[in-house]
Amino acid sequence: MRQVDSRARFRRAGLALALLWALEPTLALAQARGTAAAARPASKGLIWAVERDGKTSWLVGTLHLLPPEAYPLPAAEEAAFQSAETLIEEADPDELRTPEAAAKLLKRAFFPPGQTLQASVAASTFKVIVESATQAGLPVDAVQRMRPWMVAVTLAALEMQSAGFDPALGIDRHFRDRALAMKKPVRTLEGALEQVAMLEALGPALQDALVIEALQGASTEVTQVRTLMTAWQAGDASAIERLLVDSAKDAPAIHQALFTDRNKRWVPKIEACLAAGRCMVVVGAGHLVGTDGLVDLLSRRGYRLIQR
Repeated sequence: MRQVDSRARFRRAGLALALLWALEPTLALAQARGTAAAARPASKGLIWAVERDGKTSWLVGTLHLLPPEAYPLPAAEEAAFQSAETLIEEADPDELRTPEAAAKLLKRAFFPPGQTLQASVAASTFKVIVESATQAGLPVDAVQRMRPWMVAVTLAALEMQSAGFDPALGIDRHFRDRALAMKKPVRTLEGALEQVAMLEALGPALQDALVIEALQGASTEVTQVRTLMTAWQAGDASAIERLLVDSAKDAPAIHQALFTDRNKRWVPKIEACLAAGRCMVVVGAGHLVGTDGLVDLLSRRGYRLIQR
């Protein structure tokens, strides 16, 4: 593996985080441990009140993986959930559990017999993948069947889980489970297979770049994800923008696909929910911040957003 300076490693770790925190259902592919959450002092979190025409809804930035010590969640988020009539999230993490969806995913995430990952990526990329898979305890034979985008998601998720960050403890899962138990309406902004299509659309060259840039950041990834959680707990939108959005901008096409295009597609669905009543919108923290983040896009459409 070629030597890179510390800033480059930090940006690459950021790209891995951008991938993880831009996607939700794909994380359900990793085995969630469901560790019990320990009681801690509540944090501020990342939440905005969205106001227009006398109506108030809420926009909440989530981390799709969290350690137990992240709980309890901020009081403002709990209050928003209690007041909201509808919960809207990125996607349904249980969608991939249906036999039909699982079959479609397997067909698109894994190579057919006779094709291998090694034959589909550069030799230098495959070397990095083998090193990362070995460190994660994932057999190389299993990795050989995965398409590049699947490798990037799987290895990044395993790295985070080994550090105690669990998809079962993500904010989206927390609120979704509670909403379903309370029979509160739950809507989604996109489907799991739409997320797969987005990654496929990057094309072979960009998928190769995504894998190499993400996995070469593994040495600093755990440190940076803890920095990200600290920023989220403090409600530090500027730090989250630097960690997630700015890092992804080092790969403009990937940033466009993961953030900009999706945010713009989501706005009409979010506005429909806001118009119908009190709505709590829970999406990855990176989707809220920066130019063309949801806070910016909704502000431009006449909503008043106030960070709590």
